Amino acid sequence: MGTPILHKENQHIELEIDALSNDGNGIAREKNGSYVYFVPGALPGERVRVTVLQKKKTYGIADVEEILSPHPQRVEPKCRWYSLCGGCQLQHFSYNAQLEAKKDFVRDAFRRIAHMNIEDILSPCVPSPRQWGYRNKASFPVQGAKDGIETGFYRRRSHDLVPIDFCPLLEPALNEMYVYMREALPALGILPYNEKNHSGMLRHLVFRYGSFSKEAAICFVCRRRLSKKDNKNIRELWEKFQGENINVAGVLVNHNPHRGNAILGRHSTILSGRSWLREYLDSLEIRYEATAFLQVNSYQAKQLYQHGVHSLRSSSADHLLELYAGVGSMTLFFAPAAAQITAVEEWPSAVEAMKENAKINRFSNIKVCGGRAEEIISSLKGPFEAVILDPPRSGCAPEVISKILELNPAKILYVACNPATLARDISRLCGEGRYTLKSLQPFDMFPQTAHVECVALIEREKA
Repeated sequence: MGTPILHKENQHIELEIDALSNDGNGIAREKNGSYVYFVPGALPGERVRVTVLQKKKTYGIADVEEILSPHPQRVEPKCRWYSLCGGCQLQHFSYNAQLEAKKDFVRDAFRRIAHMNIEDILSPCVPSPRQWGYRNKASFPVQGAKDGIETGFYRRRSHDLVPIDFCPLLEPALNEMYVYMREALPALGILPYNEKNHSGMLRHLVFRYGSFSKEAAICFVCRRRLSKKDNKNIRELWEKFQGENINVAGVLVNHNPHRGNAILGRHSTILSGRSWLREYLDSLEIRYEATAFLQVNSYQAKQLYQHGVHSLRSSSADHLLELYAGVGSMTLFFAPAAAQITAVEEWPSAVEAMKENAKINRFSNIKVCGGRAEEIISSLKGPFEAVILDPPRSGCAPEVISKILELNPAKILYVACNPATLARDISRLCGEGRYTLKSLQPFDMFPQTAHVECVALIEREKA
């Protein structure tokens, strides 16, 4: 292996982009392949002139100065903050090219992490019904500014704020509420949070919206409880709001007294209306609290859940186990065809919402268990014909994988928002030779970003 070319920081160089990383950066290699540059905004096959920003031992980061030979699928980004904000990574790539890239991300994760060739079972990425204006949730950090207070999104890989007044990925209703709040925020006089010394008050503004129900909720995330005066001012502010096709169902204050990057705390206070809102998927009514998890793309979530039901093909005699069930949005899709579903969820408000959702949709075959998956699953005996998983980005804990193998279900349906942890967990589930990965379907839940959702079906080999 030869010695890499030693460029220096702030040096201007030309690079050939070989591929995209799984976070959407262009990848360029030195001629001998021993040193890698990551180049945000660059696409495979392009030749670019860059400035070297950082030099590490095995990789560098460079900033594009000029596209010398553009990719044929390069397009003009729709957002004027695209080069600054860290929310999107692929707006400069045509949508069809984004779908191909996301399929490649999944293929690459399984090759690198699981050492599996999935070419025969990997399907094309299912496009989102909406490429823009699809997000039903937005969380805006709040920081101090020269004129008192500012909000927006973080720059990529930093907590430096990019003030914005519009995001093309958000449902129009969210943008309308955000603009209203952003303009009114300085007059409220609530001190912005300072994460360096853990002082101040207002940390985030969180907006939720039901794409099909048109119901909305606004959540002020604060370090501690607000004064009665602040609460009164917030209530009066939102009583004056009049949005087109927007029903503000509730205004809340969420209390997060802890340091760190977690946006939400576990406890909230209702200032106006109620703490929950509705969403409709197919004929199902889903109620969820403003702080609970729900897929951010309701239009695509419906397609994903329908695919999951079709893949599992459960029968009226089947007992299913669902881990990380949230408010039960996916549970409700499986309930009509199953004998019973044992659904496990940790977040307290989501547990209560799941019980309510089973009741209002008239399902008596859903058994809700509140607690951590790692703890609940250790006490379960089964038998379960199938296990359904939809864990956080970090995937399943090893003890959860071990217990699933002990339960020995005929099928495992794994929904994942992180191809890397999905590949890791599937390699563990299939490692003993009892289970085989039968199908892998990517879904574009997050257009214009490098994120991709997957549904994997794993089946037990017949004896």
